[in-house]
Amino acid sequence: GITYEVSAKVWSNSGTIDGFKFELGGTATSAFSISTSTTPITKNIVAASDAALRIYYVNASTTQWFIDDVSVTEIENYS
Repeated sequence: GITYEVSAKVWSNSGTIDGFKFELGGTATSAFSISTSTTPITKNIVAASDAALRIYYVNASTTQWFIDDVSVTEIENYS
């Protein structure tokens, strides 16, 4: 389990969308909401394997959403 900091700008042009998650190495974050803010969302994830990064939501919303400036950084000596 290596800890990574995952950061991305995730936003919608209108309203709030619930149920978003970052997933890396088979480990998903708790669900969070996005809004019209383009401030980066940052989460720390302890990866359980070498699986790919996923950014997704579990929601029936049909509101269009966007993603930009994704970064994944290994955190050394994180506790």
